[in-house]
Amino acid sequence: MTLDEWKAWYEKHAGAAVQDNPNFQRIFFPDRGFCELTLSSKERMVIVNQVAGDGRFWLGVIESVAQILGYHRCGAICTRRIRPYLRLWGLAVDRTQEAPDGTVYHCHQKTTGQKVDAFPQPGEPKDYYILWEV
Repeated sequence: MTLDEWKAWYEKHAGAAVQDNPNFQRIFFPDRGFCELTLSSKERMVIVNQVAGDGRFWLGVIESVAQILGYHRCGAICTRRIRPYLRLWGLAVDRTQEAPDGTVYHCHQKTTGQKVDAFPQPGEPKDYYILWEV
């Protein structure tokens, strides 16, 4: 698909418009979709802004970008129900804790052991910040 077709796909599935932000670094493959990142040298972290297409493929790309830059953390916001996404990424929940805005999930990736934390975004009942080690 073209980039415009992927943007339309994103808007249909995410229920939100694609943010064309000049500060985002866009990576696009016609057969895989697109991923937009912010590279935070201060935090030494790759921040995922938007992803459309093959999520498992993009996870590998995101982590590769982090490794190339010598960063050891990645972050994203999940705007969908969190539990299905934790399962999709092969995460096992180690423990949960209640916070004022919802449940915090402390997880690990089942095959790599990577630590992943998912925190509720204040004021947004279903949105979660996700932070993981690379």
